[in-house]
Amino acid sequence: TDSPSTPADLKSPTPLPSKSADEHGFHSNVASALAFISGKTDEKKFLKWLISERGVSEDTALDYARYVKKPFNPKVRHSVVAYRLAARFLAEKENTDLTWVLKHLKIPKSGIDRKVPSEHEVVETLRFLRKERPYDIYPVYLVLLETGLRLRHALLLLRSIDKLHVVRFSGFYRIDLNIVHGEKKALHAYLIHLPPKISCAENTVSNYAAKNKLVNPKYIRKFVITKMHECDIDDSIVKFISGHLSEADIHDTRYYERLAKANKQYRKYAEWLKQNILTKVASYD
Repeated sequence: TDSPSTPADLKSPTPLPSKSADEHGFHSNVASALAFISGKTDEKKFLKWLISERGVSEDTALDYARYVKKPFNPKVRHSVVAYRLAARFLAEKENTDLTWVLKHLKIPKSGIDRKVPSEHEVVETLRFLRKERPYDIYPVYLVLLETGLRLRHALLLLRSIDKLHVVRFSGFYRIDLNIVHGEKKALHAYLIHLPPKISCAENTVSNYAAKNKLVNPKYIRKFVITKMHECDIDDSIVKFISGHLSEADIHDTRYYERLAKANKQYRKYAEWLKQNILTKVASYD
């Protein structure tokens, strides 16, 4: 196999005098590499790679594809991530290795959002959705609430429910997702109810929630994780169920130990959820 080739003037840079830096503080060869990445990246191929090989949702992938065609902005997180991914894409698919530039593209730190909604807020959101959007967004929120999954993974589950492996336990189910590519992972999902097959876009759910001042999907995940801890589920099992996993966790021999414990301990959360949330939602008509 041929090794990745790169234009000679875009090789890893040597230190240059500060006067050669551009408006963002980048030296000329780094700036040239960024311009090359933007121009070289084929939007359709990049989109396909993001979705199929990196596990990025369609909506987010479209954002990245748009950002990589705009001038690089180190202060905008999506811009930095888009250019970093494009550099990796070119190395993997286009035989052009510009990955040396990654050390110059530092992802801006975002403030940690520690908001966790109250039980009342979650109940009111579900009551509203059960009445107004019972056949699409309500089932999405149920999956979010029962599993603790990220929205993109919950939507993937709903789109593929008829093809996924389902294991039945007494009072709940385990669905094997095996989403291991990309930075965000989800091996399994635990559910009280098996949902119908639904195809829904990520921004449809998020925009509807924002428009109607409902609990944002990302906060449902935080709520679930918090309540699982309150139900005395082991911290490592909460992480296992909710997809807070590293590459090492997937291949570690303790994976099967955690799976066995998750199969038992999820029941604690399922019982709490039925008694404290789902019963209240169902009784409101």
